[in-house]
Amino acid sequence: MHILYDDTTVLPSPENSVSSLLYAEEVPALRALNAVLDPMITDLGDSPDDVYLADPRWTEVVDAARAALLTMRNSGHDDPPAPSTTCVE
Repeated sequence: MHILYDDTTVLPSPENSVSSLLYAEEVPALRALNAVLDPMITDLGDSPDDVYLADPRWTEVVDAARAALLTMRNSGHDDPPAPSTTCVE
């Protein structure tokens, strides 16, 4: 979760990562993942992993993550998006 929210900031706004980390066709699946994962994070915060895993919503998170992964695998692109050429200082 840290990779999605903190390291890459793909979530909660995957559209901001198009062309740098994602392809446009991957955005809806990642929005769907965020729609089920973000409320859990809001509700459970820094709870231990076992609390997340025991939450009845966890199955929805796993299903949405699986769908996002399949979308990313099947996006039809052999290579990752080209790195952005925008200079950020």
